[in-house]
Amino acid sequence: MTRIALSLLIALSINSVAYGDTLSIVTASLPETRGNPFSYSGLPAGLVTQAAFEPLVKIDDTGNVAPELAESWTQESPLRWVFKLRQNVKFSNGEGFDAEAVVVAFKYLMGSPLPPDALSTQVLRERVANVSMIDAHTIAFETKAPDPILPIHMISLRVPAPKAWSKGFESFLAAPAGTGPYRIDAWTANTVTLSRNTLSRRPGKLETIKITEIPDQTARGMALLSKTADIAMDIPNDIAPDLNQSNMRLQSRAASMVMFFQFVTTAKSPVQDVRVRRALNYAVNKQAIINAFLADAVKPATQFTSDEAFGYNADLAAYPYDPDKARSLLAEAGFKAGFTLPALYVGGNGADRALYQQVAADLAHVGVKMSLREITLTTWMQHLFSGDWPVQAFVTGVQGWDPLLAFNTRSCNWVKPHYCDRDVLPLLDAARTAPDAESMRVRTKAVLTYERDNPPGILLWRKASFDGLSDRVVGYSAVLDRVQFTELSVR
Repeated sequence: MTRIALSLLIALSINSVAYGDTLSIVTASLPETRGNPFSYSGLPAGLVTQAAFEPLVKIDDTGNVAPELAESWTQESPLRWVFKLRQNVKFSNGEGFDAEAVVVAFKYLMGSPLPPDALSTQVLRERVANVSMIDAHTIAFETKAPDPILPIHMISLRVPAPKAWSKGFESFLAAPAGTGPYRIDAWTANTVTLSRNTLSRRPGKLETIKITEIPDQTARGMALLSKTADIAMDIPNDIAPDLNQSNMRLQSRAASMVMFFQFVTTAKSPVQDVRVRRALNYAVNKQAIINAFLADAVKPATQFTSDEAFGYNADLAAYPYDPDKARSLLAEAGFKAGFTLPALYVGGNGADRALYQQVAADLAHVGVKMSLREITLTTWMQHLFSGDWPVQAFVTGVQGWDPLLAFNTRSCNWVKPHYCDRDVLPLLDAARTAPDAESMRVRTKAVLTYERDNPPGILLWRKASFDGLSDRVVGYSAVLDRVQFTELSVR
């Protein structure tokens, strides 16, 4: 049986959600780490985590750090931050939330070796030297070096119930407990059942939510149209007319990730020349591609980070579409006749395939033949850690609220570098060692400006997805990779 046929079978076998306060969501993937709060936080795999667990702080819809389980925070000295925690907060199993819960979480994250499920919080391990309780609802973080934006680095820390977590990993996964609006009741091979967490400070409005994994986009759309699902996440936007006929709607969702074709410059190739890298940016008509394939939901990227990220430089402009300029730069660099540019992208999304094929078509107009090859995410990760990229470019993205973190893998300092621009390193070091937040912001802008003018890849656009909603759905909002579960309900 093909994957698509299997996905269609799953879609059609989802229990009907036509009655009661039960909502059905179909999504591309569920985390293989089940109810572990430390593994995934972004969409789609982090959907369950967002429903069941809360972080200390969050990024609000404007990109600013906002309170969550922590009410306030102060940098008392260059190496010491103090966080005041909310009182009268309970986990879904009845345990009380306090400073001990945060300490238990940090002891796990700081364990040796690094827990394999905690990669998303590795930045905290790199920065925090020690965490200690001041009182039951006050906690202090000692950093290894000054970190003027530590709260931004805290957003990935979601806190589990400490006593349940201390019983062991497998025991916790059998009955995960967080402070989120929903609790995890059951987890099967492809479905998670959530129920309203009545002990939460902000309980959900629904009695039950069922989240089902359906990898294929077409099958997710079919689940919505057949009314076996209320919400179908990440479906093709060309399904909009069918949804309108059924009193359903399509809602765009812009992620914090900016997509681009990363160049591989550690092996001899034309993209080692900055003139070539600039030329390829001028050669792609990004706005036309966005209009044709992304329903004008996003704009061409101006830099290698999203608008809400710390240090975003609003003064930068996107590369205009200028094929004549591209040809001139290529000729100046000695490639008037063009060249072949082998490239990789992670498959699984038909819409993405069409986007990248159009990028290749635009490059062909200036004499550059991009040969695209589809790979799995596992293969992509193997290349990243081994450094043996068999191509000159690959599709990737930069995500998160601190643009400097992307240089952990996109610089000469990566364990197996694929891109190395030594001229950016002094700017990067200056930003990382800034004594205060405002200095760091100014220096981060300088890094982003340099990379815009000396691009490590072909800047594309902010990642956009489209979610289909039935006419029953009320209060659905998914902004900056986060679903507002507290507002979600049905008619």
